[in-house]
Amino acid sequence: MVRPIIEIDQASVRAFQSSLRLYQKATRKSSAEVVNHAAMQLALRAMWHTKSADKSDIESLREHYATQFRGKKRLLKKPKQLYRATTRGFVVYLSKLRRMGKDPKNLTTAQLMDGAAKMVNRRIGSIAFIRAGWIAAIRRLASTLNKPTGSLVRARAGRGSVRVARESENPFSEIINRSNSPAPGADAALLKYGGAGLAAAIPGTTADMMQYATKKLEEAKKSSFGS
Repeated sequence: MVRPIIEIDQASVRAFQSSLRLYQKATRKSSAEVVNHAAMQLALRAMWHTKSADKSDIESLREHYATQFRGKKRLLKKPKQLYRATTRGFVVYLSKLRRMGKDPKNLTTAQLMDGAAKMVNRRIGSIAFIRAGWIAAIRRLASTLNKPTGSLVRARAGRGSVRVARESENPFSEIINRSNSPAPGADAALLKYGGAGLAAAIPGTTADMMQYATKKLEEAKKSSFGS
């Protein structure tokens, strides 16, 4: 079995387990191979959904206002994109200050704008870091299954790992994303973005495995009738 690290509704779990059994019947692979294949597909989809889930949130928190081409002494090799907090990002920052027991009235407008911009950029950076936390699991599972990883070979992996399924009476795999940090709210960010990405990955992986298995079984049935 594949054990989720977040709470998943039982209907989705049952559908997923059914897809594993049907996939094994259609492919005649070992239980461990089927579980590892499913785990890799989940991690791939989780990474994709983690990336896409945060786009609207990012756009609501910051806006691009300039491109910097020159540093203090020379031209930059790569132009730097400059962002500032949107009205919503600024409001989020003010709320954060109040929760920390700080009075925004004690800060200048420049300090508030700078603090809001830094908070937003840190949040966006942490989301990208969380997404990279799936890469280590994908690489390890792909190696176990002798599958290509393409551009992921060159991508920088975040803090993550995987327990690869081994042949046993009840083989299981664990995909672990450890891309949290000691910063306040890091665990909440991991659950919000990484957890949501994994939860969104389950229905798609289930559907793909069911569709593939059904097609293979139908082809085998036609072939047996034709022989």
